[in-house]
Amino acid sequence: MRFFIYHGTTEKKFKEIIKTHTISFKKRPDHWLGGGVYFFINDYVSAFNWSHRVKKDPVGCVLKYDFEINPKYYLDLDSQTGLESFNEFVGYMESKKYAFEYSEEEQAYIKKNPDKKNIVLRSKYLELFYNVENIKACSYTFSGPFNSEIRSLGQLGLESKSRQLVVVDPELIDISQLKRVTE
Repeated sequence: MRFFIYHGTTEKKFKEIIKTHTISFKKRPDHWLGGGVYFFINDYVSAFNWSHRVKKDPVGCVLKYDFEINPKYYLDLDSQTGLESFNEFVGYMESKKYAFEYSEEEQAYIKKNPDKKNIVLRSKYLELFYNVENIKACSYTFSGPFNSEIRSLGQLGLESKSRQLVVVDPELIDISQLKRVTE
């Protein structure tokens, strides 16, 4: 599998990546696809908007990478195969009455955002699946909008979406090949 992926970040974080020659992530309870470094697949604009709007940095920047991964280490939740595989795993874990332990940070997040408990649970299931199946990257298309200026085309059956890739193993990213872009 091969994709052009884009990472929206701050100028400060970009300089840190170059200086340390490392790209890392801070674990959060609300990571949509579990812990890892997040990218937009073939979508510079979403990465640009993320770097400016969400990160609230007037000098955001976008990094581009030509990402290649062996399909056996990749979970595509947009495909029927990937979704069924993950669904079977969740069903199996539920049948065994598997119970997750929640960290204090996760508990506090859920208490403050009870409507987002499903995001925390999804993240925990995905991380467990990644460990069991040796998955190193996962993608899924989420509804947007990441750009509120996009006119709604709902009447035509189209909506703003963004395909995201989480790289669970940051060592898959060769920092020397990570390029700052202004497309």
